[in-house]
Amino acid sequence: MPHAFVTLDVFTKQIFGGNPLAVVFDAATLNDTAMQKIAREFNLSETTFVLPPKHADNTHKLRIFTPVAELPFAGHPTLGTAIALALASSPTQDRAEYRFEESVGVVPVSVSKTPDGVMRAELSVAQRPLNLPDTQPPAVWADILGLEESVVCPGDTQIGLWTCGTPFSFVPVSGLDSLGAAAVDMAGWRQHLNSEETT
Repeated sequence: MPHAFVTLDVFTKQIFGGNPLAVVFDAATLNDTAMQKIAREFNLSETTFVLPPKHADNTHKLRIFTPVAELPFAGHPTLGTAIALALASSPTQDRAEYRFEESVGVVPVSVSKTPDGVMRAELSVAQRPLNLPDTQPPAVWADILGLEESVVCPGDTQIGLWTCGTPFSFVPVSGLDSLGAAAVDMAGWRQHLNSEETT
């Protein structure tokens, strides 16, 4: 069965810039396996699938897949999907409001058009950012990032693991030179981190 879809470039005014996204409309007939296969076929960082909402107060249910797994929430796919829906329903409208049901809860998104015709979207996260304990010491992060241990967590800074549905580790380093020198070692990543943790 055919399904309409669009691809977008989010966070940019330039085609083939920003963050790529595929949006598949009217996806209620697709099961989990089909969605994952479609996301793998697109092979973009994320693909969203738009479904009818479970509750009448909301506008759509939204599912987000990377090429290998489903995400409970992600920012640029949520924003990009709202813009895609606004353009599909009425390319000339100046404003639209959406309430997406995602795994983290209901995510309200406002879409507006600037005077020069650029589409903007703003969201409110259903779940407040939650600070979780990061179980890896600075020495492990130094190994993962290919840095000297002395430049990780300078002074009294600490590693933070924050989530609004998808956890991200924030690792402080001593200055822009250290940041520029950081390069993730995938062998170290697989050795030390589980599949739930991202940076």
